[in-house]
Amino acid sequence: MKLSSFQRTKWTRFFPPASWLASYRLAWLPSDAIAGITLAAYALPVSLAYAGLAGLPPQVGIYGYLLGGVGYALLVLHVSLRSDPLPPFPL
Repeated sequence: MKLSSFQRTKWTRFFPPASWLASYRLAWLPSDAIAGITLAAYALPVSLAYAGLAGLPPQVGIYGYLLGGVGYALLVLHVSLRSDPLPPFPL
């Protein structure tokens, strides 16, 4: 079933991944899983350290990283956008 342009606009307005989720290939899943595990291996210690530096309990850093990732996943407009665990200011 093909969606009309109005329906696509309506869906993507409230849920941007709907524009690219239908074209996701299962062949990409292993690579995406490895990338996710690699990012988690880096992100967990960093989020714990940031929370400690801010004087907060360690779990706050983990929840913050988790919520940021979920927010990014729900609001991303294109499948190939890159998220970086490092903020741009150290460059």
